[in-house]
Amino acid sequence: KKKKKKRMKNFVNNYLKPGKDYVPNNSPFDFMTSTRLGGTLMGLTMYFMKILGWGMVMTATVLISFVGFLYFWVMLPMFFGESYVKLFMFFMGIVSASNVYFNYYACQFVSPGEAPQSWIESIDISIVKTEDKTVHGKKWSKYCNKCHKPKPPRAHHCYVCGKCVLRMDHHCPWVNTCVGYNNHRYFILFLFHLMWSSAVLALLLFAGTVGYLDVDDALWYNWAGYLNFVMILCGSLTFMMCGFLGWHIYLIFSNQTTIEFQFNKLKQFTGGISGSNAYNIYDIGMIRNYHQVFGKENLIKAWFVPHLKRPPLDGVHWPDLHSIL
Repeated sequence: KKKKKKRMKNFVNNYLKPGKDYVPNNSPFDFMTSTRLGGTLMGLTMYFMKILGWGMVMTATVLISFVGFLYFWVMLPMFFGESYVKLFMFFMGIVSASNVYFNYYACQFVSPGEAPQSWIESIDISIVKTEDKTVHGKKWSKYCNKCHKPKPPRAHHCYVCGKCVLRMDHHCPWVNTCVGYNNHRYFILFLFHLMWSSAVLALLLFAGTVGYLDVDDALWYNWAGYLNFVMILCGSLTFMMCGFLGWHIYLIFSNQTTIEFQFNKLKQFTGGISGSNAYNIYDIGMIRNYHQVFGKENLIKAWFVPHLKRPPLDGVHWPDLHSIL
């Protein structure tokens, strides 16, 4: 019995206690991943998600490319022949394809955002380690036990990317990176162009299937299986992207991230029980909220012309209801 107790004690000390660098806070998940066992499991999860992410990126690239091939080399001549409508649809296809590809890869390769070194050096680490609550006027959120650095307000640590991300929304395996402040704009534009492109393709193919549009019978017969697959794929994507895009548009106009939405709802629930008021201090009005992500440029350029653009804020300092009143 003594040997069993000793082995159990050694197991707890070696695998279930956090390391020496761990700074206590109110996050059970942070405590768990700071232990040797939790860190090992999280490391394995991280490698699995990275491999899965690259697989999903390759799958998405192949599917988008295949659908594009069918549109330009099969659907255009099959539906429109040599008419002027074909020229217009060709132009619309170029606009759509360029926006889908550009925003998809911009979301992947533009960093979601990390705290600037100059900001990190301006923070007194000894104070950060003793206070982990975000309150008005404080320059940091709390100390990160993984990065061993202070986190800016609205930043969160991604255990897959292995870093703290500015205004982190979520980690997306379809782009194999985090959606944060610097690339949130490209993520939303990708969803938008993928949605309306899928809707147009699904409607065209459905109209051809039911005989509403005249088609080239030879092309339709040769490619029928692929065209039916693309119709089902694009129809499904349209409904999914409508919901997903609508959700992110709501988050943009209410100045929240997916993570913050959950915390805000929890605050409202607990506030209702305790009788205190709970509200989102970063919600400074729909127009101002939109400008924080997309800036003040022309809507046509912002939504339909592929281009790289730095977000208007630094991702560290955020205007709130207290600062604009």
